[in-house]
Amino acid sequence: MPDAFAVMGMPRQPWVDAAGLKEKFREAAARLHPDSPDGNTAAFRDLNEAFALLRDPARRLRHLVSLEFPDFAGKSAFIPDAGLFAEVHAALANGDAEAVKAVQATVAARLRQLDESLARLAIEPQTLLRAAAEFAFLQKWNDQLREKAFRLANR
Repeated sequence: MPDAFAVMGMPRQPWVDAAGLKEKFREAAARLHPDSPDGNTAAFRDLNEAFALLRDPARRLRHLVSLEFPDFAGKSAFIPDAGLFAEVHAALANGDAEAVKAVQATVAARLRQLDESLARLAIEPQTLLRAAAEFAFLQKWNDQLREKAFRLANR
């Protein structure tokens, strides 16, 4: 599936405005419908698939993860905590330095917990793969939040 967010003209984020999504779909569907003068069957099919995907929160999150973390697409059953995923994206999208610091502290604490757990446990391979996937997500978020906090502090 192509980037459903791009197909629908929506920003890449774990939450969407349902009314806005529906409105964008209706506008594009009227333009792309095969019976319209400028209709395009393939584009209309992609639009329908994108709309169906983005309407479903679980599918939307999996799609977003596959776009942002292509190395893990299909290799791990791990999907990050949806609440934390939303917090990270909200913090990265806004300019509130305190919110960025708060979310960064949460992610850093989760990283420490995971690191401590891995250090003291004899881990089965499947558990290790899942932990590695979670660690990668948390590390990327921590790096992004640290960078955002730095930029906000130095503007």
